[in-house]
Amino acid sequence: MLTAIPVTLIRLAVSANLFAEADFDVVPSLQHLHQPVLAVWSTHDYDHPPQEASHMLQQALDRAGNTHYTIRFFADSDPGLHLSTDSVSRLDGLAPGYADLVADFVGEVAAGRPSARSVESPPQQDRQSQALAPLAWYESPVAELAAIILFVLAFAGYPLVAVARRISGHRRASAVGWPARLVAAAGLITTLVFPAYLFAAQVLLPPGPLIVGRPLPWLAFQALSVTTVVSTVVTALRWWRRSGTIKRGEQMRLGLLVVGGVMFGVWAVYWGLLLP
Repeated sequence: MLTAIPVTLIRLAVSANLFAEADFDVVPSLQHLHQPVLAVWSTHDYDHPPQEASHMLQQALDRAGNTHYTIRFFADSDPGLHLSTDSVSRLDGLAPGYADLVADFVGEVAAGRPSARSVESPPQQDRQSQALAPLAWYESPVAELAAIILFVLAFAGYPLVAVARRISGHRRASAVGWPARLVAAAGLITTLVFPAYLFAAQVLLPPGPLIVGRPLPWLAFQALSVTTVVSTVVTALRWWRRSGTIKRGEQMRLGLLVVGGVMFGVWAVYWGLLLP
């Protein structure tokens, strides 16, 4: 999950132009900033790594010849400097000392006495940020959309054909039984709900209760993916064993379902749903 959402999904969103200024470089603008600056971070800011970000800001202001800046860090806060015990969930109130720092800084500047350069030691950062790797053709938004369309056709088509047969009075027993129905149900649910969860998970923080280090929704998607893949294998085996007794129309229906299940397995591995 820590790869699927902050890396894979962001790469996909940038490639789809959902972040119009994803490549904008703010440093040249900071290098022309001569006004007094107050910069503050949460020590656990997950959007703007405080060690890297503060270092970049300090370098840019030094190159601008700016000697009136203050850099501070606050523990027990979320990225918006509200109180937080885990840097994610927001409690009532601001980080202790934050409001006083802002008031004192503004007061000194308004009185014509901007403070000289004052830099607090940044917190440790467990890993450095990296530039996003460009997408391969099979990772592109077009390929992703094509895969989802294939899954919807394969998984939704199977029960829809059964409904159409029942309405027309041509009801017949399933050629392979429950495995095919399980592929269709589990695969369709994952295909329709998982993409929405990926985008929602970026704003619906905290992710909720964790089991073996994973949020419950993620575990549910993993279970559905395993169910889809295993049921696809069972369906293919039953289809192969009974192929001589299955009519052509049903062969095509099962073929589309199995192809969808196989491609779904590849897609699920890419998104980390079949990884331990």
